[in-house]
This record gives sequence, C-alpha cells and structure tokens, in this order.
Amino acid sequence: MPGILYDRDDDERFVSGIFGAVVGRGLTDSVRAFVEIAFEQIAGDQRGGNVGYVDFGGTFLLNPRWQLDAAAAMG
Repeated sequence: MPGILYDRDDDERFVSGIFGAVVGRGLTDSVRAFVEIAFEQIAGDQRGGNVGYVDFGGTFLLNPRWQLDAAAAMG
C-alpha cells in the first residue's frame, strides 16, 4: 500500500510518503500467522520524521464466519 501524502505543518505544505506491507501464511486449515510493517509517515526530521510500526500475530478460525485474532505491535 504505497502512497504519497500532501500534508501541512504549521503554515507550510510538504510531501510525505506512506507504506504498508503484510505477509501471511496458513499454518493449518484453521490457524494463520502474519507479519506487517506500516509507515504512516515517511518524511524528513524537520517534518516529524518517520512514523511506523511492525506488528505480528495470528488468527484462529472458529467457523467460516467467525475468527479470533491476537497481535502485538512495536514502534
């Protein structure tokens, strides 16, 4: 999910980027795991710097309509 954002900082406008990517894998028919990296802002230090996180977790499918999720994030 890459993108470009035209944002405002006090009275000035600036361009920053956004980026996100997820990798997931089915471990069994009902258990899946994922890792995600996301940057809500990619900008220079004078504009607040980079704002991002990494999270990981898993899902357990209870049935075709319901699942339980658990995740932890850093950043």
